[in-house]
Amino acid sequence: MKTVFAILAGLYVANGCQPPNCDNVDLGTCVEACCRLNWDIEGISAKAMSSMLEETLKKGGPDGGYKFWGTLPDQGPLTYVVQGLHVTNAREPTKMHYNDTLNFGVIQKEKADQIQIQAFSHSQDFITANFAYGDHGQNYKNLISILLEFPKLRYNQTHVFGCPDPKN
Repeated sequence: MKTVFAILAGLYVANGCQPPNCDNVDLGTCVEACCRLNWDIEGISAKAMSSMLEETLKKGGPDGGYKFWGTLPDQGPLTYVVQGLHVTNAREPTKMHYNDTLNFGVIQKEKADQIQIQAFSHSQDFITANFAYGDHGQNYKNLISILLEFPKLRYNQTHVFGCPDPKN
C-alpha cells in the first residue's frame, strides 16, 4: 500500500501545478476546475494593456506554455477580449499535458489610466479516462503568472469564483 501511495504522490508532483502560486486549488467550481479574478489596475489604458497581454501570450508567457488565440475590441461592456491557452508541461514531452482556456476581458474605466481586467482560466476536459474536476492550483497560476509579467503595474485583486484563497 505504501508503494501505491508513493507512486500516486509522485504522479501528483510530476503532473500537477509546479510552485510557486499553486495554493489556490479549485475543485469543480465550473463542473471542471476554473478560476475567475478581477484586477483593478491604475496607470495604463485598456488598449495598452490588451496589447501587452497579447504580446506576452504570443511569446509563450513566463513558462513557454502560453499560446495566443485572438483579440477582439468592443465586446459588450468589454473594451477588449484577449484569448489564449495554457499547456501545462508544454516543454516536457514525457509528462501529461493539460490545456486550460484563458480569457482576459479588459474594461476601460472613466479615467484614461484606470482599467479592470476580468481574468478567467478554465480547465479543458479532453484527457482520456480523466476528468478535470481538480486543478492542483493551475488555473490561478495561469492567471497570476501573466499579471506578474508586468511588475510595475499597481493592482487590486478580487476573487470572483473558483480558485479560493487558502487563507480564507
